[in-house]
Amino acid sequence: MPEGFGCRLRSARAFLLTQREVYESQLATCAMEEAAFRLQADAVDDPTSYVFDEYATLRYGIMRVRETIAWFDWLLDRLDRVHPTARLAADTSCAANQPD
Repeated sequence: MPEGFGCRLRSARAFLLTQREVYESQLATCAMEEAAFRLQADAVDDPTSYVFDEYATLRYGIMRVRETIAWFDWLLDRLDRVHPTARLAADTSCAANQPD
């Protein structure tokens, strides 16, 4: 493996984990919004209602966020297969030691 590869991989993994956490937070927010729609009862199931439109948009967003989280999981798994020690926390000092 090229010199510095492990350091760059750990940094990339740390970035991906941070981004995954952002999407997890978005998913939690969407879950709260979805719960609020349950109070709308029949309007959620009525395609002529603006509530249906809003709920349909939210459902699409939830599906996209879940798929993005799954993609992060897939990518992190592949990175871990290539370099198992990448699971270690990113060493911020290694970035300063790497040429551009």
